[in-house]
Amino acid sequence: MNRYPHQQGIKLHYSPLEAAIRWSNLLEQEINILVATAQMADVCADTLPLWPVVGLNLERLYDAMRNGDLPYGNAGITTKDPTLLDAPGLTIRHVDLKQWMAKTYPDQKPGFLFDEFERQLHPAINLDTVQALLLQIKTLETQ
Repeated sequence: MNRYPHQQGIKLHYSPLEAAIRWSNLLEQEINILVATAQMADVCADTLPLWPVVGLNLERLYDAMRNGDLPYGNAGITTKDPTLLDAPGLTIRHVDLKQWMAKTYPDQKPGFLFDEFERQLHPAINLDTVQALLLQIKTLETQ
């Protein structure tokens, strides 16, 4: 297990593009993607032909934010201001992204959001279920 989370691309909050890059498992290409998109007014799937998965995941994130499924904010502070969806300071908190991803895409568990144990769990089994089972086992053992 990596003891230095920043090396896995883990942050407290992400721009939508940073989140899409990490979700697409292209952290090693992040600098190239950010440089390629730096002058673009609107980054979307059509403007990312070299990285189509990043474009798709970016569209998924914006769709979720526009529809109220994924909380967003500015500089890591969550708010419900729809004008932020076009602002350069738009961010998604790590905890909100993880919760949304677990609910909406349970079969996808990118390493920057989920630890090794969580990635190995079947999508139908969550951490709460495991903890409940462990509690039941402990209770049975004491009886």
